[in-house]
Amino acid sequence: MQDDRKCLLLDLLMFRSMANLNTEPELFRMLWNSAYHSQIHVFKDKYERLSGYVAWANFSKEAMLLMVMTRKMPRNIGEWNEGKFLFVVDVVLKKGTHLNVARLIEQLPRSKYVVFLKKGFLYVVKPREGLRPVLKHRFSP
Repeated sequence: MQDDRKCLLLDLLMFRSMANLNTEPELFRMLWNSAYHSQIHVFKDKYERLSGYVAWANFSKEAMLLMVMTRKMPRNIGEWNEGKFLFVVDVVLKKGTHLNVARLIEQLPRSKYVVFLKKGFLYVVKPREGLRPVLKHRFSP
């Protein structure tokens, strides 16, 4: 991994630590994979300080189906950037940062589908067709 991506990953880990968030090994691996493929968008305040980030993966249909069936994230770093399903891996915003889902999705690369977990459900939306889910599935890893 290039040094700038390693520095970004270190910044994210420090940001999580300052927010009193634990970074379990599995989450660290997912953030590493996202950083490796440059699949992280950083939000900054008016003073150019880190105020949040979103990390994602681009999974294939097969990887998404396997994840839903097994309740496990794909482990192979190569699977992280091979499909049209943009899966939101992690979102952390500094307390007081206001960012709605529509604005967040605008910051992501254009993708046919955006997939995210929220309150025990897996949602699939088509960004070009609004934010109404085309699929909502109970999901508890």
